[in-house]
Amino acid sequence: MNIVKKKSIVSIIIPVFNRVNLVSETLNSVLDQSYQHWETIIVDDGSTDGTQDLIKTFVEKDQRFHFYQRDRKPKGGSVCRNIGLEKANGDYVIFLDSDDLLAPFCLQERMAVMRQNPDLDFAVFNMESFNYEIGDIGKLFNTYTRENPLYRFLRHDIPWQTTCPIWDKTFLIKLGGFIETFPRLQDPELHTRALMIEGVKYKIVDYKADCFFRINYKNLPNRELVLRSNLGFCLYIEMVLTEMEKLNRSDTSSIKKNLRRLFLFAFRDLAIYRGDGMKKEALAILKVAKSTKLLSTTEAYIFRFLLLLTQMKFHKVRGFGRLMSFINYSNLS
Repeated sequence: MNIVKKKSIVSIIIPVFNRVNLVSETLNSVLDQSYQHWETIIVDDGSTDGTQDLIKTFVEKDQRFHFYQRDRKPKGGSVCRNIGLEKANGDYVIFLDSDDLLAPFCLQERMAVMRQNPDLDFAVFNMESFNYEIGDIGKLFNTYTRENPLYRFLRHDIPWQTTCPIWDKTFLIKLGGFIETFPRLQDPELHTRALMIEGVKYKIVDYKADCFFRINYKNLPNRELVLRSNLGFCLYIEMVLTEMEKLNRSDTSSIKKNLRRLFLFAFRDLAIYRGDGMKKEALAILKVAKSTKLLSTTEAYIFRFLLLLTQMKFHKVRGFGRLMSFINYSNLS
């Protein structure tokens, strides 16, 4: 826990790869902050489009910008964020994607909350989605309920995104940062791991959005996205169950119930992927669910049968979707 000083530095960590057309807007949103005690650590993932030269102009303009190259494998945002965390000199940390934006009051409001609550490990703030300019969608990314956010993350009902929290750096380092082998779900995994710690102290601040999530540049080709997501789901399930046993949590049944719903989400997406079932990937996540005892042997056979039916194109028969949902939910409730 940090003792929040009046001039505590916030480290903003930005991984970047080939964003020459967008990253200047992101960095300018940092320059526009009303709270001036920040540093921005930009870690490049091997850009080839002029991004590096552009960033160097910001470094020359303001000494609070620091630029580094990823110096170890594997390639990816998680490694870049961890490198940034290793370089950070601030008391608090915010992760910002290279195409997203901060509102000018973002750091000011976040630091006010941390000053008022010096025992917090992290605090979460609202984010608004946009396509090309702020306000063109006008919809909050966050949807808060009274339910424990851990359970929502477990079933892939994501309550907040990477930039929404401000972290106490000491807590984040103890947490271990991002798991660098995750091809997808890196930030839900980090947030899940944080929320699973007994006694973690956090606050959800349901104010006006103070950061902005750009949607239109984030889409991968659909099949690539599904393949990477599937591996991420497999690793995520294994991580949660391992942490659950290690931490000896008292809410094991609730964790498993919501994690089984995550399996259902992923399996259905793979079994009926645009009418072209991805059998190999569906079997992979089914194998993980069975090996971790998330599913019983009988349940695993049921899902194998459903996968067989989709491979035989039965999913095109009217009413099949309802049948599959009934079988799935009756087994996973």
